[in-house]
Amino acid sequence: LQTTKVPLRDNEGNVLGVLGIAHDITELKTVEERLRNSEYFFRRLFEHAACGVAMVNSVSGQYLRVNSYLCRLLGYSEQEMQGMTYLDITYPDDIDPGEQKMRALLSGEISEFTLDKRYKRKDGTPVWVSLAVAALWEPGKTPSNHVSVVQDITDRLQLQESLIRRIMDASPEAMLKVDARGIICDANQNAVRLFGYPMAALVGLAVDALVPLPNRQ
Repeated sequence: LQTTKVPLRDNEGNVLGVLGIAHDITELKTVEERLRNSEYFFRRLFEHAACGVAMVNSVSGQYLRVNSYLCRLLGYSEQEMQGMTYLDITYPDDIDPGEQKMRALLSGEISEFTLDKRYKRKDGTPVWVSLAVAALWEPGKTPSNHVSVVQDITDRLQLQESLIRRIMDASPEAMLKVDARGIICDANQNAVRLFGYPMAALVGLAVDALVPLPNRQ
């Protein structure tokens, strides 16, 4: 119970008695206890998750809260990261795809998204991550914050690269690995022989350069 006491006075200000008012606040206390428990659960999950977790201001991009996994992954302290935005640590070539997703999130077109991208560690080295972002505001409301979940996928990509390399080396055909910009980033020996370029010259070349002009579309 929550009680309120008010003195009762006569016209001369003398206290005649006390008026007591009692409020049943059992439901309020139950809600407060649930909130404390949920906050404790969230804090434990946030800090001890086996992945990076961050709360981010969706408008400014500034980190509001980061867990220790993300700090270790990127080499920054929690205080350093709270003074940064997600663009500060995004690899330059990966900014545009992420910003397209963020614009859709802010406009309400989507409420969440996933994206593989590269972050820059404090020492300047890149790290590939799988990023999952979810808005923390209700549909139709003004954008506020979002939560980002970050998983290091370096081992997964290295395994993929190893498998691709084996397939390329074992293939009797000429094979090229080309990035989204049309730049050759790997080739097998059959491709080296077919196109007549040494490996060092072939890697980094635009794939269009290998196609005769009349055959380009």
